[in-house]
Amino acid sequence: MVLPDGTHARLNSASSLRYPASFSGPRREVTLDGQGYFDVAPNKDHPFVVHTSRTDIDVLGTSFDVMAYGDEPETNTTLIAGAVIVNHAGKKQRLSPGEQAHLDLASESMTVRKPDVEEVIAWVNGKFQFGRSDIRSIMRQISRWYDVEVEYRGDLSDLRLSGVLSRKDDVSVLLDALQETGDVRFRMENNKIIVTPVTTK
Repeated sequence: MVLPDGTHARLNSASSLRYPASFSGPRREVTLDGQGYFDVAPNKDHPFVVHTSRTDIDVLGTSFDVMAYGDEPETNTTLIAGAVIVNHAGKKQRLSPGEQAHLDLASESMTVRKPDVEEVIAWVNGKFQFGRSDIRSIMRQISRWYDVEVEYRGDLSDLRLSGVLSRKDDVSVLLDALQETGDVRFRMENNKIIVTPVTTK
């Protein structure tokens, strides 16, 4: 979508963005629930601010990704180009391109790390990309995209998978590809995916 100031925003599945019909105040403020990718129109006299449930992001004309789903244990702001300042509980962190502000919601601690940017924004390019991602994180993405429920049976705590898959494929194609790892099994029951480790009969 194109916002009233010319900023381009893309939303991932199960996400919403609230913004005014026109930006009239000193700051261009929007509120994100879920995940969004922004290419912000520069305007030094009217800063762009993205609010999430746990962070405020001050933007200085840039491209960046924000992941702030309510069912995730973390919030991540990843800078692609330009500069942003991430604010949480009075702490401010300025990011350089390629850096990510990672907020652990359990500990309320914010750290800066350098993720695989291609993996972070794979959704923008129509892909799922996992780099040794834990199975629950993977299944949350699949659940949101395909609008399905997920049930876990057995111990999956140490299971991590890697791969690149198209979001255009049917969910059964994607699950078959993940199952080829030999570490996990999937079974569909109506609108629910049952996930079990291979050691569970």
